Amino acid sequence: MTKWKTTISIDRGKVEEAKRLTGAASVSATVDLALDRLLRAERLRRDLAAYEATPPTDAELALAAIPPRWDVLADETDWEELYREAGDGDLAQVRGRGTVETSERKRGSRR
Repeated sequence: MTKWKTTISIDRGKVEEAKRLTGAASVSATVDLALDRLLRAERLRRDLAAYEATPPTDAELALAAIPPRWDVLADETDWEELYREAGDGDLAQVRGRGTVETSERKRGSRR
Protein backbone atom coordinates (compact mmCIF):
# COMPACT_ATOMS: atom_id res chain seq x y z
CA MET A 1 0.00 0.00 0.00
CA THR A 2 1.35 3.37 -0.99
CA LYS A 3 1.27 5.97 1.75
CA TRP A 4 0.63 9.63 1.01
CA LYS A 5 1.74 12.25 3.50
CA THR A 6 -0.74 15.10 3.73
CA THR A 7 -1.97 17.87 5.98
CA ILE A 8 -5.66 17.94 6.86
CA SER A 9 -7.84 19.93 9.22
CA ILE A 10 -10.02 17.67 11.33
CA ASP A 11 -12.06 17.96 14.50
CA ARG A 12 -9.71 16.98 17.36
CA GLY A 13 -12.61 15.83 19.55
CA LYS A 14 -13.92 13.47 16.84
CA VAL A 15 -10.45 12.02 16.30
CA GLU A 16 -9.88 11.46 20.02
CA GLU A 17 -13.28 9.81 20.40
CA ALA A 18 -12.69 7.64 17.32
CA LYS A 19 -9.27 6.61 18.66
CA ARG A 20 -10.82 5.70 21.99
CA LEU A 21 -13.69 3.74 20.43
CA THR A 22 -11.56 1.83 17.93
CA GLY A 23 -8.35 1.45 19.89
CA ALA A 24 -6.35 2.95 17.02
CA ALA A 25 -2.82 3.85 18.05
CA SER A 26 -2.46 7.10 16.11
CA VAL A 27 -4.32 9.77 14.20
CA SER A 28 -3.10 8.20 10.95
CA ALA A 29 -4.40 4.78 11.98
CA THR A 30 -7.72 6.34 12.99
CA VAL A 31 -8.14 8.15 9.67
CA ASP A 32 -7.10 5.01 7.75
CA LEU A 33 -9.66 2.92 9.65
CA ALA A 34 -12.35 5.57 9.10
CA LEU A 35 -11.63 5.58 5.36
CA ASP A 36 -11.76 1.76 5.23
CA ARG A 37 -15.16 1.80 6.92
CA LEU A 38 -16.43 4.63 4.71
CA LEU A 39 -15.39 2.76 1.57
CA ARG A 40 -17.01 -0.47 2.80
CA ALA A 41 -20.24 1.35 3.70
CA GLU A 42 -20.36 3.17 0.37
CA ARG A 43 -19.77 -0.04 -1.61
CA LEU A 44 -22.55 -1.72 0.36
CA ARG A 45 -24.89 1.24 -0.22
CA ARG A 46 -24.22 1.09 -3.96
CA ASP A 47 -24.64 -2.69 -4.06
CA LEU A 48 -27.98 -2.41 -2.26
CA ALA A 49 -29.15 0.36 -4.58
CA ALA A 50 -28.26 -1.77 -7.62
CA TYR A 51 -29.97 -4.80 -6.10
CA GLU A 52 -33.14 -2.82 -5.34
CA ALA A 53 -33.16 -1.34 -8.86
CA THR A 54 -33.16 -4.79 -10.49
CA PRO A 55 -36.52 -6.56 -10.23
CA PRO A 56 -36.46 -10.29 -9.46
CA THR A 57 -36.69 -12.66 -12.41
CA ASP A 58 -39.58 -15.08 -12.86
CA ALA A 59 -37.25 -17.92 -11.82
CA GLU A 60 -36.33 -16.10 -8.60
CA LEU A 61 -39.99 -15.42 -7.81
CA ALA A 62 -40.84 -19.09 -8.44
CA LEU A 63 -38.02 -20.21 -6.15
CA ALA A 64 -39.21 -17.86 -3.39
CA ALA A 65 -42.74 -19.24 -3.70
CA ILE A 66 -41.69 -22.81 -2.87
CA PRO A 67 -42.79 -23.58 0.69
CA PRO A 68 -39.98 -24.62 3.04
CA ARG A 69 -39.65 -28.25 4.06
CA TRP A 70 -39.52 -27.85 7.82
CA ASP A 71 -39.45 -31.63 8.28
CA VAL A 72 -35.91 -31.63 6.88
CA LEU A 73 -34.81 -29.44 9.77
CA ALA A 74 -36.58 -31.50 12.43
CA ASP A 75 -33.94 -33.24 14.51
CA GLU A 76 -32.97 -33.52 18.14
CA THR A 77 -30.75 -30.43 18.21
CA ASP A 78 -31.24 -28.36 21.33
CA TRP A 79 -30.69 -24.95 19.74
CA GLU A 80 -31.34 -23.03 22.94
CA GLU A 81 -28.54 -24.93 24.63
CA LEU A 82 -26.22 -24.76 21.64
CA TYR A 83 -26.55 -21.01 21.11
CA ARG A 84 -27.03 -18.15 23.49
CA GLU A 85 -27.29 -14.42 22.94
CA ALA A 86 -23.99 -12.56 23.15
CA GLY A 87 -23.82 -9.12 24.69
CA ASP A 88 -23.50 -7.41 21.31
CA GLY A 89 -26.64 -9.03 19.91
CA ASP A 90 -24.82 -11.61 17.80
CA LEU A 91 -25.31 -15.29 18.38
CA ALA A 92 -22.30 -16.92 19.97
CA GLN A 93 -21.75 -20.66 19.88
CA VAL A 94 -21.53 -21.89 23.45
CA ARG A 95 -19.31 -24.89 22.85
CA GLY A 96 -17.01 -23.08 20.40
CA ARG A 97 -16.54 -26.13 18.19
CA GLY A 98 -18.17 -27.23 14.98
CA THR A 99 -19.93 -30.33 16.27
CA VAL A 100 -23.55 -30.24 17.34
CA GLU A 101 -24.32 -32.16 20.48
CA THR A 102 -27.93 -33.33 20.43
CA SER A 103 -29.85 -34.71 23.36
CA GLU A 104 -29.66 -38.22 21.80
CA ARG A 105 -25.91 -38.00 21.50
CA LYS A 106 -25.65 -36.88 25.10
CA ARG A 107 -27.51 -40.02 26.15
CA GLY A 108 -24.98 -42.12 24.24
CA SER A 109 -27.06 -43.34 21.29
CA ARG A 110 -25.67 -43.10 17.79
CA ARG A 111 -27.33 -41.86 14.63
